[in-house]
Amino acid sequence: DDRLWILDAATAAVIKQTKFALTGSDGKGGHDSSALCPFAFDGKQVYCFRGKELVKLGLDALKTAANPLAEAVVIPLNVAVEQPGAIALDSSGNIFITDLGKDMQVKKFAPDGKLLGRIGKPGGRARQGAFDPQGMRDMAGLAVDAAGNAWVAEYSHHPRRVSVWKPDGGLNRDFIGNTGYAGQGSFTHDSDPTKGVAELNEIKLDPATRTWGVESVMYNPDPAKGDFVMPGSTAFGSGNVFFSSASG
Repeated sequence: DDRLWILDAATAAVIKQTKFALTGSDGKGGHDSSALCPFAFDGKQVYCFRGKELVKLGLDALKTAANPLAEAVVIPLNVAVEQPGAIALDSSGNIFITDLGKDMQVKKFAPDGKLLGRIGKPGGRARQGAFDPQGMRDMAGLAVDAAGNAWVAEYSHHPRRVSVWKPDGGLNRDFIGNTGYAGQGSFTHDSDPTKGVAELNEIKLDPATRTWGVESVMYNPDPAKGDFVMPGSTAFGSGNVFFSSASG
């Protein structure tokens, strides 16, 4: 409802409620204050987007100003963020922002707004087909740890993924999982022990080393193109749900 609540850390008592219409991605290439709202706090200042401007404002202004965003200080970014999705800060005050636009990357800026680097393959990962761990899709969560690694959570089942990126922008590792509820839509190939499927992600298995990885995304419905059927979870007119696990 476009309100920011400020609570006492010790008692959870409400200090103030203030009108604070943040700008976020609506998931359709636009921006909507009711959608995902980029927001970060360093203990003294709040960082957020006002329209397509990155701004910061102090805690005192949040507590006292009738319209805090009107008093915000603009941080001029020298590279555009088309669709901001999340903001995080490192211990040096550098600003990390997920861009859900055509770049589909995390962009790292100095405190003055100068671009320091990009994380992830330009354009991100394909919706379906061969899985490229260097690319990301639909990044929803972002955090930076004490060592400067960026942790990025993707809002997807194709696959469910959290990736960890080094300070230099290189991929450190990723965490894939878990399955659907009760392992729904997950199985191994009936004649090839090196293959498996989990929620339409093709998995490559190595029984000898007990390791595995995502090899491809078999199908990922695109609502923008009218796709709506999710095998294994979409009920048809009869009330039945169909899922093919044919081998080969």
